[in-house]
Amino acid sequence: MRPIILGTHRRFRREVFWICFGGYLFAVLLGIPFIFLSQPLNSRGTSISSLCMQLVFTYAVGLLIVMLGLYLSGQVGLGLPFIENILSKKPTWVRARGVVGLCILVSLGSMILVLFTSIVITAFAMLFQNNVLDAFAYLDESSYPKTWLWLLVAINAGISEELIFRFGLMTMFVWLGSYIHRGEAGRPSDLVMWVAIIAAGIIFGIAHLWGIFPVPDIWILRFRVVITNSLIGILLGWLYWRYGLESAMLTHILIVIGFYVIFVPVSRSNNLLLIGLALVMLIVIIRWAWNALESDRLITDRLEPGDEISIV
Repeated sequence: MRPIILGTHRRFRREVFWICFGGYLFAVLLGIPFIFLSQPLNSRGTSISSLCMQLVFTYAVGLLIVMLGLYLSGQVGLGLPFIENILSKKPTWVRARGVVGLCILVSLGSMILVLFTSIVITAFAMLFQNNVLDAFAYLDESSYPKTWLWLLVAINAGISEELIFRFGLMTMFVWLGSYIHRGEAGRPSDLVMWVAIIAAGIIFGIAHLWGIFPVPDIWILRFRVVITNSLIGILLGWLYWRYGLESAMLTHILIVIGFYVIFVPVSRSNNLLLIGLALVMLIVIIRWAWNALESDRLITDRLEPGDEISIV
């Protein structure tokens, strides 16, 4: 599937800034119910006033990150191709179906990767410690957040975390690396891109130790969280590079929904009818996503190189 090509040295667009920052404001607000209902404020030693101060600080940081990300992304050929093209009144949606299909397949692959990696890490840890499985006792039914809260978290994480770690942090790494090594036409080289993707992905993984759902101070859990989220962060960074920030946001949202809203509740239900229905839906979704990729391939085969939704 051909990447979406963005031009370098694009101007700072205030319309894109307000869309991104407005999305960030909305996403952060969606995380508040999770904090209130899953982690009572009195148990965290947190007051309403301190929460308000944290919101002000979070918004101030987000404002700077979005401004910096928008300016630097335009210099190195990264950005939000669909939003930018809509604002430029250019034909955008010719690639949308294919990108959505790719996001669905990458999100499903990410879930499988997370499950496989978690099993491998746990099995390896059991070779040296017999009571490793006791560490997962905190994930009992009574403490597990409600499904509707995970829907809010999915949107919160998909928008705010991608703006911070991909649009802000990864873009800054790419911009710095572009002064060290450039490829063709003055673009950052593939080596620079991969170093930035991996670095931002690892930081993304470490940051999840102190998220809105804190990880207990147990080495196996903390190690698993860092490794699995780093792998996801690398995949999201690749999507941002090749298909724009919108694709990373959508995939991030789908991963959270697929795992916490669908997979975990269905697997815990022990309802064979529900499990069967979920499998049928999965097959239908995979089929649609694969057809979307095939459709995108047919469309891009008719385009000249560089004609795929290019912003110059």
